[in-house]
Amino acid sequence: MEDTLAIRLDPSDAESLPLGRLLQLAERRLVEGNVLERASRSKLYSRRWRRSGVRPERVHDLAQLQALPYTDADDWLAAQGSGSISGFVAERARLWVSSRGKTRKWVPLGDVDLRRMMGLALRLSAMIGVGPRERILAITEPAPRIGNCVPYFLAMADMVAGGLHLEMISGSVTMLGRNNWPEFAAERRPQVLWGHSDDVRALADALCAAGKDPAALYPHLRVLLCFGAPLEPARADLQRLFGVNPLSCYLSAELPYLQAECAPGTGVHLWLDVTIPEIIPTSELCREKSAPGYVPMALFIADAPEGTAGEYVVTTFGQSLPLIRYRSGDRVQLVGKGACVCGRTHPRVRFLGRITAESGA
Repeated sequence: MEDTLAIRLDPSDAESLPLGRLLQLAERRLVEGNVLERASRSKLYSRRWRRSGVRPERVHDLAQLQALPYTDADDWLAAQGSGSISGFVAERARLWVSSRGKTRKWVPLGDVDLRRMMGLALRLSAMIGVGPRERILAITEPAPRIGNCVPYFLAMADMVAGGLHLEMISGSVTMLGRNNWPEFAAERRPQVLWGHSDDVRALADALCAAGKDPAALYPHLRVLLCFGAPLEPARADLQRLFGVNPLSCYLSAELPYLQAECAPGTGVHLWLDVTIPEIIPTSELCREKSAPGYVPMALFIADAPEGTAGEYVVTTFGQSLPLIRYRSGDRVQLVGKGACVCGRTHPRVRFLGRITAESGA
């Protein structure tokens, strides 16, 4: 199926379709994109699905998808470590990135994956209100983490199709005190600051230790976008330090789809046209913990009552490695399913932290 999330913004990207239409779109992309058939080529699924009697060609709707077994980080690491890594890839990889943690999960991204990431970077910049010729200070993570790549996705996407003529300035926490990038960035007067929550705080701490006020150094800052860790309870402190209300962005190496709060800050929008999100309610997680062998039941985000908290489970339409019912280990709470004040209709959640000991991306 043609990838409708190419490097462009398009009304067909379904920003404000009714929830039912969004679910139909996700279901169509799952089936017409042969997502399950492609996933079955990876040893992450092939052996386990054969043992479970899974027939990908027989899955034609979301209800049948929900009958498939979960995948988690342990499955990922086991498949990654068993023989050649080439058997892990469903389709040819163009770029490899990795998760955080001592034991890294290596994630392949293909041509379509990269185009989609670039399209989502443009989509995110529109959602948070990035304007023409604005300057973005990105605190990049060390390679090979996904946080190292995203600013370049946005820069290239804007150059090819965005038309905003954005200016990107990159810095790294590892170079604090060894390079003058914070001061150079201040000279460029950035309007947007993007980075891992821990790195944004590290920048603020370093500036304060040097007798500099972050808000005074970056007086033109109006958007502070943080990924990698829940903003609460740090949100108020970051707002005090930078003079801007932070917005939360969800970014994971395993799930390299940029999802973020819109400008009103009413929760992270989960794009239903690029993912199929589920939630395992807390009650089910407790039952799983107390009854070994019990398989917890998940609800599609669209079916869960508002306020439901639990583990975030997601299916993606990835090219090099589609993820099928992947248990992220991240705890979320459903904030709303109705139309947001920004006009978008994609459900909103708050990310509350990790459930498992496995560190996230």
